[in-house]
Amino acid sequence: GPCMAERIRSVLAVARQHGHKTLVLGAWGCGVFRNDPVDVAQWFAEALLADTRFMGAFARIIFAVLDFDEGAPTFQAFRHRFIPEND
Repeated sequence: GPCMAERIRSVLAVARQHGHKTLVLGAWGCGVFRNDPVDVAQWFAEALLADTRFMGAFARIIFAVLDFDEGAPTFQAFRHRFIPEND
């Protein structure tokens, strides 16, 4: 948890420092490393939506999530976290 959350914030800080306005991110660790996609989506949300260093820093953020599992649980976790009206 804390390690992944810090990695997320580190990558976002570098992107902001370099002036990037569009980010393409993935569901880090949700494949072979078996991180819970709900947790990973939450850590990204906490960094992007609650950390004042990153609020409004990026114009567009895309989560490129490839998910062939039954019911697409990784895709659904990110969709539900970042597009809540789909709940």
